[in-house]
Amino acid sequence: MISTKLIIIEGLPGSGKSTIGQFIGLQLQRNNINVNWHGEGDLDHPTDFEYEAGFTEEEYLNFLDKYESYTTFLQTVVVKRSNKYFLKYLDINRKHKRVLKDEIYKEISRYDVYESIPERYMEFALERWEEFVAGVMQSDTITVLDSSLFQIPINQLMLNNINSNVIIDYICKLQSIIEPLNPVIIYFYQCNFEQAIKRACTVKGEGWTNRVAKYIAETKYGKTRDLQGFDGMVIYFQSRKDIELELFMASKFNKLAIDNSVGDWDSYRKEILDFLCLTYKEDTILPQNILECIQGRYCNEECKAEFQFIIENGILMEGHGYMLIPKDNFTFYLEGTSTELTFFSDTSGIFDKMVIGGKSSGFMYEVGTVFIKMMNKQKDEGVAK
Repeated sequence: MISTKLIIIEGLPGSGKSTIGQFIGLQLQRNNINVNWHGEGDLDHPTDFEYEAGFTEEEYLNFLDKYESYTTFLQTVVVKRSNKYFLKYLDINRKHKRVLKDEIYKEISRYDVYESIPERYMEFALERWEEFVAGVMQSDTITVLDSSLFQIPINQLMLNNINSNVIIDYICKLQSIIEPLNPVIIYFYQCNFEQAIKRACTVKGEGWTNRVAKYIAETKYGKTRDLQGFDGMVIYFQSRKDIELELFMASKFNKLAIDNSVGDWDSYRKEILDFLCLTYKEDTILPQNILECIQGRYCNEECKAEFQFIIENGILMEGHGYMLIPKDNFTFYLEGTSTELTFFSDTSGIFDKMVIGGKSSGFMYEVGTVFIKMMNKQKDEGVAK
């Protein structure tokens, strides 16, 4: 294994960062190497601020004065780092439903680190990275992150219309902080840029495309350039790519650039494992009869949501095209996410429910959420007796 404590995967949306981050994490694990992979959107992410409010000491004490009756509760969920205080407000709301009034929840969310002014965001983020590095240096664990070094900070600053030189200088500071971890960077790029963005929009769907285009158009960067629709997205992501490539090319860290335009993922995975000096370990292959009993439609009426699982070429797939990677006979990793799905059977051995597990994420249902299988008239034959 290459000497490093930090592996970072970067590239534009839809380029495969999360899927490869998970792949690397699983390969390290199967090679008996301690690893901690964090996907974008994880609520316990060590360097990001997904649904996290940040307060200076003065702001936090004023907040407690304003909502004095909630002081005892807030003191049990707040995290103090140096002279700042943090509340993971989505996670708090999920775990302590109905404790906080909507008014207080909204007031906390006003301090979301990602919604703060750029100077404040950079201050908070630099301190978070310093804390992260100090912790990793004292462990024997390799951390795998995607989007954290380039995508997230560049989006945060660029969409606030911050000059590219300021952005590059800031990320160079981040690179100086993580240097003791001997990081490696894997960067995905595409020669036909517009075609790559079209493919990302197809993979992520119309909802994602419209949401991202609207978000870009409403930012300071988008408004000053009148960026609208798909064409506006292309202009923005091209400019972001230029900054990313400049940073990648200038970086002195061990690095690997992969043109993944043709989608030959077997080849890319082999190239990555060779670069990391890792031996490939295959996924567990489950008996077909287990997969057949698990497949089907699972619903949660409260969330008004459902999962559809089908078998394709001997592999269990989620209805939107995500593979289920076996962790054991009845628990699977959902491809490209830090979510785990565990299937349970009733006393007769018939699979009747699925439970969300893994890490809490802003992109997924709450850990512990139960989905009930919608049974056909002729029940599946049980195998889990």
